Amino acid sequence: MNILEAISILHRVRTKDGPHHVIIIDEDESLFRQASIVVSDEANYPGLCKEQGQAIARQAITLVEHKPSMQRYLCHTILEALAKYVPGALEEVYPQILEQNLFFDSGLVFQDAQADTRDLLLSLLETKNKDMKRKWLTALAWIRDEVAVETFRAWRLTPPIWYQSTDRPIESFTRYAGWEFTTEGAVRDLYFHDGYELLSHGLVEEEQAGSMKVFQKIDQTCCWCGRPMVTGLDIDQSEDKLSFLTTHIPRLRFLFCINCSVQENIFSNLTDGGWSKHTPHPPYPLNPHYWEGMEECTLQAREHVVLGNRGHATGRYGRYWIGSNSQLGGLPQWVQEPDYPQCPSCKQCMLYLGQVEIGDVDSENDGSGVLFFFLCPTCQLGVYDIQCT
Repeated sequence: MNILEAISILHRVRTKDGPHHVIIIDEDESLFRQASIVVSDEANYPGLCKEQGQAIARQAITLVEHKPSMQRYLCHTILEALAKYVPGALEEVYPQILEQNLFFDSGLVFQDAQADTRDLLLSLLETKNKDMKRKWLTALAWIRDEVAVETFRAWRLTPPIWYQSTDRPIESFTRYAGWEFTTEGAVRDLYFHDGYELLSHGLVEEEQAGSMKVFQKIDQTCCWCGRPMVTGLDIDQSEDKLSFLTTHIPRLRFLFCINCSVQENIFSNLTDGGWSKHTPHPPYPLNPHYWEGMEECTLQAREHVVLGNRGHATGRYGRYWIGSNSQLGGLPQWVQEPDYPQCPSCKQCMLYLGQVEIGDVDSENDGSGVLFFFLCPTCQLGVYDIQCT
């Protein structure tokens, strides 16, 4: 079953929204589930040509005629996969995507949009529709042409009268697309354009394996709870593959406390792998037993991740590989909202370095979530964060 055949089945099967899940009215439920899996599997999209992608986009949009939320969700999913893997697939349908609100909050489906879509977004932002303004702003950030950048730069100095949010500055929406303005107003990327998949050591050839370790015990204790600490990530940058990082720090070591790191940021001095002076004790008491009983299973990772395949779409949003949530470099694959930590020294957003899915290093346990690693090359500081579904 290909994607167009699956969409045809989704059209044919009548559904309605139930209290907890979609209800199949008059067709084989297994057929509906099978078609849903086909259109949701991102492995089915790389390799499609532009014309195939455009045909799929047109058919996907008609799914919303069925109205139930499941059909809309599948339409969103299809369009996002096309945006990631098939450049130009959505260029004909951007007006419909905007008119019918057929995109997730990240706005990434607009990364290929051209000037006419940009101008449409700018006109929509001037309307009285308050509910959609945040999504339109993230969409505009992904377009990132000269006009979009200059518009955000002007808004940064003088927010438009229609933007009345007090919880975040309007220019912060550019971080959804992986960029921001420096204090001087220059554009600054928040990620490294090159990237590699991270795989368990047994899944790659020996010559592919990189000099990288995760969850290694060290002779340091947590300054807050006194537990033994580990290096959440330890990278030897002398390897040729890692030249794209351009940090000028020979070795990157991120401190990790199994109990405190999941509650508060712990900043590391990347040069010596030590506890940074920029990590004061948090202003509130931490739970000393937050992950009680997890030390033995998590601190002894059974499978160490290593560099695998190089990203196939340098500088482009979306997974650089299929089926892995662990990577080094590239754009982050957020589980929740984009969240770039602020460097406690220079006060700029820290650069995204990579991420490790807990299941990739501790496959025999039920640990869930993704660890995100960030660094400030200027101040030579590193920090980690976690996001869970």
